[in-house]
Amino acid sequence: VLRLLGLAAEQLLLQLSDLGFQSLDLLGQSFILLDQLRDLGLLLADHLFKLSRLFFPDSLAFDRTGMLCPPVVDLPAEFN
Repeated sequence: VLRLLGLAAEQLLLQLSDLGFQSLDLLGQSFILLDQLRDLGLLLADHLFKLSRLFFPDSLAFDRTGMLCPPVVDLPAEFN
């Protein structure tokens, strides 16, 4: 009986170890996805800022870093 309990405990520990490694792998993948989402959010913020400057060039605006940007006098070449 004790030998069977020992084997069952060993199997349980192996399964828990496998689950631990799988959870660490999933955690690493989630950090990669969060990093990619952050990059997409920053890219979207940049594009929205450029669009707002295109349609409202006379207004003051803050860029994504929090810097105050003066009104646009001449549009950049990328909008021509």
